[in-house]
Formats: sequence, structure tokens, C-alpha cells
Amino acid sequence: YLMVTRGEEVFEIPSQGIIQPDNRTQLAAEVGGKVIEVSDHFEPGLQVQAGDVLLKIAPTDYEAAAAGAASNLAAAESALVSEEARAEQALRDWRRLGKRSEPGPLVAREPQRKSALARGESARAALAKAETDLERTKIRAPYDAVISQTTTELGSYLAPSAPVAEIYTVAPFEV
Repeated sequence: YLMVTRGEEVFEIPSQGIIQPDNRTQLAAEVGGKVIEVSDHFEPGLQVQAGDVLLKIAPTDYEAAAAGAASNLAAAESALVSEEARAEQALRDWRRLGKRSEPGPLVAREPQRKSALARGESARAALAKAETDLERTKIRAPYDAVISQTTTELGSYLAPSAPVAEIYTVAPFEV
């Protein structure tokens, strides 16, 4: 007869499989331009952290666009202030003429005020886009990753959506 005892036992089971990263991403340029800077970590096999700048595209055109958009916004805001002052003056003039009824939208300059407001909103949106495009001149790692392949180098010209590298997650992996 045999005494049964409780315990742990390790069994080795030989197997085969392919280990694949959980995420694999093809990085691409979101804006076009010449690559003016490349990170020392932008090499196949090297690890990068989320947010690391891997490449920089020449920002000059995008800085100019942002400055132009900021100027357009200032002009639109100024035009709105002027239009509101004209509307107030028009209402004062209406009352000075002894009119007791409410002025119509043209007298109150409502269409002009709405137009000035819309130009301001459009200018704000254009500035936001220009600032976003300027930020996109820096191609960043979206997560902690290993670079598996690069497809560009210093001095290259990138078109929007041009692939620049393939990366994969550091962990977890799937078998």
C-alpha cells in the first residue's frame, strides 16, 4: 500500500509556437516636410518610451501657418468688436429718431454681427488646426515599444501619411 501526500510537482511540456506582440503599429507622418532630426533610439531593435520624439520634420511652414492663423484670429476678433460698436451706435441712432418699435435685424446689424462671429469661429478653428499641424512635425512613439523597422532617415522628404517605422509593444505577447 502507498501513502498519498499533497505537494507541488513541475512538469515540463515541450511545445512550439510563434510569439507575437499584442500590438504592432505602422507609424506614418501626419504632415509633410523634410526630416531634420532623428532620435538616437530610432533604430531597429531599440526600445522607446511612450511620447518619445522619434523624428522631427522641418516646422518652418507650419510655424508660419500658425502665425498667420493667429493674425487672422486677432483681425476677426477686432472686426467683431467694431461690429458690436456699430450695432450699439445704430440702436442709439434708432432711439434718437424717436422710434418706439423694435428695430429690424438690418438696423440692429444682426447679419453683420453674425458674420463677424462666424469669421471669429473660423479663425479659431484655423488656428487650432495650424497648431495641431505644427505639433505633428514631431513624430512620437504612441506607447512603450520596440522599433522593428525604419523606412526613413535624416534629410528625407516625407509626404503626409508616408510610413516612417514599424513598432510593436514591449509587452504583453501572444503565443
